[in-house]
Amino acid sequence: MTEVARAGEELRLLAVRTSDDVVLYPAFQLHDGGVVDGLTDVLGILRSGTAGRWTWAQFLNVARPGEMPHIHKLREGHLDDVLDAARREAAAWAS
Repeated sequence: MTEVARAGEELRLLAVRTSDDVVLYPAFQLHDGGVVDGLTDVLGILRSGTAGRWTWAQFLNVARPGEMPHIHKLREGHLDDVLDAARREAAAWAS
């Protein structure tokens, strides 16, 4: 197993699988030559609500009106805000 694949399994990276069984590692999770700070913590919380990794990708990239996407908030250092949002979303998904 490659280091990248291991990182995907350990939620240090978001890995998503396509319908034709190809594993992708979306570029949005990288910033300034590394993984966006806090991503692992956010993914761990999201996993508690659903195993759907495409749903996690949507959570990170789709903003509510008037807000910026969560992945942008992470890049700007607003980890606590994103963790709170992830907890609320995961709880809603799990209910």
